[in-house]
Amino acid sequence: MTADDAVTAKLAEWEALAEGATAAETVGRRTFVRTPAISRVLARLDPGVEGCWTWPGARTLNGYGKIFELDGDRKTLRYVHRVTYEAFVGPIPEGLEVDHLCRNRACCNPEHLEPVTRSENRRRAWRDAPRPPRPLAAECRKGHPFDEENTLWERRGKRRCRACHRARSAKSREHHRDEGST
Repeated sequence: MTADDAVTAKLAEWEALAEGATAAETVGRRTFVRTPAISRVLARLDPGVEGCWTWPGARTLNGYGKIFELDGDRKTLRYVHRVTYEAFVGPIPEGLEVDHLCRNRACCNPEHLEPVTRSENRRRAWRDAPRPPRPLAAECRKGHPFDEENTLWERRGKRRCRACHRARSAKSREHHRDEGST
């Protein structure tokens, strides 16, 4: 059985499940139709298309496809790529995240998804992120040189000018001293 046959068989299985799984339920004053998330995802996609299955629905601010599910009385947010991965491949192993191999956050094609550790996911994102080439400045905005003696390094790798930092600290101390004497 080829990968395409497996996807086609899985689609047929899910369509059959979706037909029998739809049920209306009243929660509070509203009536909801409980349809499995995968059925609603597949209704909006064209899974036969080669390449990325780009989610046409709602997305998070970061660009990931999202869909809501009723969980008891609560609506819970589910990421579309996780829904399709779980439906076509299986459960996501504990402690792993789903990485988009195609780097397209709206893609939910299970062939483009791989469970990886958080550190590996971050490493790949950093490696593949587009960055403009920009040389480090030789001096700060006030003209002090960024040399070994005058450079403070913050935890996240950002540079600060030691002379400017001293000047800001002195000004702040003076301001607080003046404020306390009145």
